[in-house]
Amino acid sequence: MQKVTEMEKNRKLLPKFVVKEMESLFLEELRSSINLLMSNLESLPVSKGTTDSKYGLRKFGRYNNSFRRSRRGTTSSISKSDTDGGETALNKLDVVLSFNLEVIVQEVQGLKSLPPNRIIYCTMEIEGGEKLQTDQTESAKPHWDTQGDFTTTHPLPVVKIKLYAENARIIRFDDKELAKLVIRPTPSTNKTAEWNKMETTAKGFPDKDIKIRLTLRMDRPQNLKCSGYLYALGKHVWKKWKKRFMILVQVSQYTFAMCSYKEKKSDPTEMTTLDGHIIEYTEAVTEYDGGRFFFNATKDNEALLFASDDENERHQWVQAMYRATGQAVKPQPPPTTTVSSAKAPLNSPLSKLQGDTDKARKHGMDAFCTTDPVKVDHSAYFKNLQTLTLDHRLNDMFASLGWFSPGQIFVLDEYCARYGVRGCHRHLSYLDDLLARAERGMAIDPTLMHYSFEFCASHVHGNRPDGIGTVILAEKEKFDEVKERLRHLLEYQITNFRYCFPMGRPEGALKSSLSFLERVLMKDIVTPVPPEEVKSVIKKCLESAALVNYTKLSAQAKMDDNDGKQQLLHNHENHNGQPMRKIEDILHLAELCIDLLQQNDECYEEEFKSAFTWFTDLLVEHSEIFWSLFAVDLESVILSQPPDTWEGFPVFQVLNDYLIHNPYMAGGTFHQQLKNMFAPLVVRYVDLMESSIAQSIHKGFEKETWKADEHGCAASEELIWKLDALQTFISNLHWVGNGDRSATALLRLYIPNYLARRGSRETL
Repeated sequence: MQKVTEMEKNRKLLPKFVVKEMESLFLEELRSSINLLMSNLESLPVSKGTTDSKYGLRKFGRYNNSFRRSRRGTTSSISKSDTDGGETALNKLDVVLSFNLEVIVQEVQGLKSLPPNRIIYCTMEIEGGEKLQTDQTESAKPHWDTQGDFTTTHPLPVVKIKLYAENARIIRFDDKELAKLVIRPTPSTNKTAEWNKMETTAKGFPDKDIKIRLTLRMDRPQNLKCSGYLYALGKHVWKKWKKRFMILVQVSQYTFAMCSYKEKKSDPTEMTTLDGHIIEYTEAVTEYDGGRFFFNATKDNEALLFASDDENERHQWVQAMYRATGQAVKPQPPPTTTVSSAKAPLNSPLSKLQGDTDKARKHGMDAFCTTDPVKVDHSAYFKNLQTLTLDHRLNDMFASLGWFSPGQIFVLDEYCARYGVRGCHRHLSYLDDLLARAERGMAIDPTLMHYSFEFCASHVHGNRPDGIGTVILAEKEKFDEVKERLRHLLEYQITNFRYCFPMGRPEGALKSSLSFLERVLMKDIVTPVPPEEVKSVIKKCLESAALVNYTKLSAQAKMDDNDGKQQLLHNHENHNGQPMRKIEDILHLAELCIDLLQQNDECYEEEFKSAFTWFTDLLVEHSEIFWSLFAVDLESVILSQPPDTWEGFPVFQVLNDYLIHNPYMAGGTFHQQLKNMFAPLVVRYVDLMESSIAQSIHKGFEKETWKADEHGCAASEELIWKLDALQTFISNLHWVGNGDRSATALLRLYIPNYLARRGSRETL
């Protein structure tokens, strides 16, 4: 709030806005966000469970002079001076702690006077609570390993362990209590198994050295930050210097209370909040009896003085209270403390604390933690945090496609809420990071970029998606830059759709990219982009895609051909090998081209059509451009062939069979070009066959001896064989005539008169 007031007085501290009048609105937005953050933090419980749970923290109220309520109907121990100035006031209902105790009774030693078969057992209880019992066993084998779990609200509970012997008389009364043990654990108790001497309680029982081995653990609740015995003195609370059991309790996200407790009591006897206090180390005060290591908490020239008997405990309390107050300056121990800590044992808590402090100072964390948060550029820090988080997420063994995990989103949301990072800056930085990785070829979900882009576009154009109506000039400029980069990226992905979305995967990603491109081309969030403009951009992309696909496919075909080049040359070295190898290369390339276009139809056609209804025409045009590039190479190969060679007909057959079965390509530009390219060869072949058949008729019948053969005379057999060959050639071509002197017309002229009478050899 101080920073907001400072900016209001000095408008030069404000960022530049798209409109000058947004300055006042910006200040109001800052105040509103700060108040909302404080309200949210104040109402959020620290411990698990809801505010209505049995041991959850309740929402605290404001101070009221008429306030008199307490758990037992008595007046709260907070004095009026603690709440002057409208500060947060606490009562005993706000400080509720819940402790879990775990008691494990393992074995007993020292039972010498009991018969070996005497039945014994132990009980365990928290004073004022439930009682649990171990299994029964013989005194010769006093082993149990029985665990008892308790829950209490007393920070200083009293745990009682009793040893019993079963009454063996015929008329049984209560079992005989042999010994007992009373333990007073604290929240810092976390003991391993150890032996404890029990007090003998049975009259006349001779065994006085009974020991019990047990483990006692007391779990600390989440809202307990530090606990232990301290000497304390204050003006309004703890008015007498004496030793008390103190607990630092977190009441809400930014409110902490120092509370003192007595044994067997669940409510604090006295307490005060630490809001606004400054924690400092102090020199020893000799006028007070008790305590060796001192520190204080000061506020408005009033101080709370504390002391501990151990220096390590003082360090722990100072650090915990320093973190609770959130003060800008970190408390520095006096020089004498540094010297003593340097001589501390290697594994002592003080030595570890000093080592952590030295490491923090060495790596700059100490200076970082003591920096005033208001003076830090949190926008830059957040961008760095989000970038590193995204890198970590993309390195996950599971494909994330740029999506953050729920835990990561929570941390980023919390950072933005606590330090005032604007939503537009967050999403612009996110888009910038996603774009950088997508441009490097990493798989990024286009839907994710679409979400962030929509948020930024709505913000820049004044739709207030997060309630923020101000638009900073830097945000507008960054948005324009990101929008242009997005357009280039999407055009690149559509151009290289076969490689950015291999086999149509991820499913729906291509369709999302097409829809996203249409959204990026919009001038604002209201006016739709004309369909002609979208169609023009995608048409240009598909034209480039035809060139990209054919270039990469040609390179692949050349690599495949180079692997078998030596073998091909060896096979055709006596048959004019170079032209023949070109035919085989172009035939292989034609098969690859057909496979590629069939893959496009199977994997991409539906996504293209589902995005735009007019996409079929663009896909046909894309295929025609693709085949036109192939036609250039095909024509050069056909022209390089020697005259009157027919090795190129298999290429025509493969291409023609594919085209006539494709309803969009049959009779198209490339199909017509292909027929025009091979028509002279077909006509030449049929002409030669015509001449050969005529010669067979003329010369064959002149030399015919008219001797019977298998199915006729010699001349008729040769003629029928040539007519069969011509018919097979024409039928395999699947030629579609154009009314000119096509192969079908020639076939219709010569073949029927002979084949119709093939079964009747007498006519011939």
